[in-house]
Amino acid sequence: MTYEKVGRMKPDGDCIRIFVDEIGEVGTITRQDLEELLAGGEPEPVIPSGEADLSDSQKGVKITIPVNGRVYIVVARQVRNMLDKWPRKKAAVFRVEE
Repeated sequence: MTYEKVGRMKPDGDCIRIFVDEIGEVGTITRQDLEELLAGGEPEPVIPSGEADLSDSQKGVKITIPVNGRVYIVVARQVRNMLDKWPRKKAAVFRVEE
C-alpha cells in the first residue's frame, strides 16, 4: 500500500474544506466535529455525503468520499497542528493506492 499526496485540508471560518487537486473541493467538516473525532469520538460526517473516522492506529484520519469511491488519509498529527494553529496551518491529504 502506498500513499500519494493529492490535496489539502484548509481552515475556513468554523469548518475545514477538503480539496483534491484533480477534482477540487470534495467536502467539508466542522472544526468541532474534527476535534471530537480526534478525541476518540465516533465517525463524523463530511458534507455532502462522506465520512471521517480515525484509522485503527489512530495516527491518521480516514476520509471516505463516495463520489469517486476513494479513501483519503490525513495524518492526525498534521490535523492537530492545523487545529492548534487555527487558521494559519493546512494539512496534506493523501490518496491510498493498493
